[in-house]
Amino acid sequence: MKSCDVSNLPVGRKLPADFKILVADIDVSSVCHQKVDDLINGVIKASCKIDLSSVTSTAEEDLYVKIGSSSAVKVGKIDLNKTPKVTSISPTGNLSKNQTLTITGKNFVAMTGNYTQNILIQNPAKALFDYQVPVTIDTATLISQGKLKSDCSDLRFTQDSSELKYWLDTDKTCNKNSTTIWLRALKLKVGENKITMDYGNSNLSSASSCKDTFYFCDEFSDNALAKHYTAMIPGNDNFTENNGEIRIHSTNNNAIKHRLHGFRVTHELDVPSSLSYSFDAEVKFENLDNASNWKASFGGFEDTLAVYNGGTVIGYYDGSVQNFGTSQLGNKPTGWHTLGTAINADADQIYFLENNQVVGTRSNYTKNSLDHRWGFAAQKDNASWEIRVDNLRIRNFVFMPESSKLTISQTEEKAVTKPLAVTINGKACLNINVISTTKLECNLPEAITNLSLSNVVVTGN
Repeated sequence: MKSCDVSNLPVGRKLPADFKILVADIDVSSVCHQKVDDLINGVIKASCKIDLSSVTSTAEEDLYVKIGSSSAVKVGKIDLNKTPKVTSISPTGNLSKNQTLTITGKNFVAMTGNYTQNILIQNPAKALFDYQVPVTIDTATLISQGKLKSDCSDLRFTQDSSELKYWLDTDKTCNKNSTTIWLRALKLKVGENKITMDYGNSNLSSASSCKDTFYFCDEFSDNALAKHYTAMIPGNDNFTENNGEIRIHSTNNNAIKHRLHGFRVTHELDVPSSLSYSFDAEVKFENLDNASNWKASFGGFEDTLAVYNGGTVIGYYDGSVQNFGTSQLGNKPTGWHTLGTAINADADQIYFLENNQVVGTRSNYTKNSLDHRWGFAAQKDNASWEIRVDNLRIRNFVFMPESSKLTISQTEEKAVTKPLAVTINGKACLNINVISTTKLECNLPEAITNLSLSNVVVTGN
């Protein structure tokens, strides 16, 4: 399964449900999701997965799109030939022994590390497509052994020969015994699924991307609030973006002490009603000494699920707090917590999530608002407090009972066998470094006069 993007959609517009992508007259459409490509200007694009398993061609084929019964429109080509091909080299001419040669082309199998492990994901329930799944890796040990770079930038993940999008918050989680890494899996079939993790190539820079891994992600790295965020109490709320976070801070008075202070995320980030999804973030609480009975909303809508009674109860307010679960946050939470709200579109259920676990469920709920709320109320006069929010994101979500949850394990580490051979005038090029599927480098085995493209051959081992 591969991915493609449909760009420059107007703000608020979505691809029609009968939008199709065709290759060689075969419908290869799998699933498309909206995402915000430019947070400040609100540029929308759709990320679509295409399933080529039914396409038998190994040549270059025309790529078409169509809506419903309308005629298909040609938009480009797709090359289905997986044989490595060289298109250019640099430098050319008279070169010395051991000089670095850069080769560009396509289908360079990017086995990018010196070590590899398999991540095995057991799925006992139902097939999941284009699904973000967290895995936990001991990066501290790998770094101490000199196998992984200190910033985790040489990690790479592949599934069925396709490189996966992934994300980790390097500052918070790299070089830890339990590093959480989010992988955007192409498909998790029922049964065992294998994802390969490669590492140990010091020449690589980070490929981690929150924006590409999730349908929407804001790491708050530009110190500029996107237009999608608006104050919950205009004129009274203080929320600012700086140092990679949004900070919500206030001193309550009697008139507004019970109202949530913070920001709303508007409907332009909304996802299709048919998609079950989670809207979550990392949250840190500070200065709660005078706010023992606080309440808060993390990604919820009006009158849905929130945290009440000083971090102990999950529920909603209807004259009194209706209890739908127990929060583990407590009166004065310490450190960072992943908090959010999830929607099950199939069952009209809404869930409250703490550290990726469901701790509260409300059934027979119909979504009646397009605004996700991130807010806090001290519920006490003259209480000063601050809430820090980071890595706001929307991801695919399927509720699974305890007996049906994904289970994840790792295999033993192995040394990587180099997947490509490069020859220059019939002699093996040295120290091959596959940078990506379209670029590699190696060192010339001898001095060469008048090197040209015809002297270079790349083959799969």
